[in-house]
Amino acid sequence: MADKPEICGFCHSDKPREIIYVGPIEYGSKCATCGATTTRSARDLRLAAKEVTPGGFDSTPVGIVSKMLKDPYKFFTGRKQEPPKTDN
Repeated sequence: MADKPEICGFCHSDKPREIIYVGPIEYGSKCATCGATTTRSARDLRLAAKEVTPGGFDSTPVGIVSKMLKDPYKFFTGRKQEPPKTDN
């Protein structure tokens, strides 16, 4: 069964499908003919994310919220916030 290409459920094309990645995680595939997409199951996505996410407190929900509360600007933008300039 691995020898046969995956058939599109929409247009029934048997051309190779384009793999869609979100970061390092394989999210799904896209039909080369009609553009219809399929996604992996939520369980597969969660397990794939666990494989590439470092373990420890920083990856837990509480750790993520604590990082966000320490410096929200850096958490959302990835860079430090410049202090306001004062003219003296």
